[in-house]
Amino acid sequence: MTGFLALRLRGPMMGVGGTRIDGHPAPLPIPTRSSITGLLGAALGIDRADTDTLQALQDHMSLGVVVHSAGVPMRDYQTTDLSQPHLQGPMWWRDGRGGVGIVERGGANKDSTTIQERPYLCDVDMTVVLELLPGAPFTAEDITAALEQPAFPIFLGTTGCPPSYPIAAQVLNSENLEDAVSQLHEGDETIWLPRDAITKPKLGDLYRPIADMRDWTVGRHGGETIYVTR
Repeated sequence: MTGFLALRLRGPMMGVGGTRIDGHPAPLPIPTRSSITGLLGAALGIDRADTDTLQALQDHMSLGVVVHSAGVPMRDYQTTDLSQPHLQGPMWWRDGRGGVGIVERGGANKDSTTIQERPYLCDVDMTVVLELLPGAPFTAEDITAALEQPAFPIFLGTTGCPPSYPIAAQVLNSENLEDAVSQLHEGDETIWLPRDAITKPKLGDLYRPIADMRDWTVGRHGGETIYVTR
């Protein structure tokens, strides 16, 4: 089976948070490699503590995106009163590598109400074309079977954003990612391709960095990809 799979993502809401500064994540226009890794990890039944497998899955994939409907941006926010007794005092801390310890909450807002924003896209419809690179821990067959019978619930970007329809993997017979994406492009839709996947630049190509990778061990930003939009 070829290494190119098309995943149609449709839903009332999709979580699209990028790198976060002071509780304010940057909104992103497309799903990231880290979010698709989480989606596939849930389908495959990978435990969240198995960071090595999740890292390997993310680092051995490449994504192209066909935007059928870009959706409507929306920002939600969450408030937490840090002065509540159960949020005060020492807390357990884990570094993602098995290390644990006890820490005290710090910062200027440790005794007040803090706000964290959450960016979403509403009424979104996109197709992600997944290329599995050499060394990937799972095959296209593994992923196709897992999406047919997911081990855990699947969400779009974040918990609480279920897809409107089951996500099935459509196999694409293509020589490269650019050709695979072009099979799904109907002419009036925006496409996103990694810069390294472009075989021939076109007039009007726009280049944009997307913070799409995660360091799964520590749970933080792990790098970006330069995408070309057409």
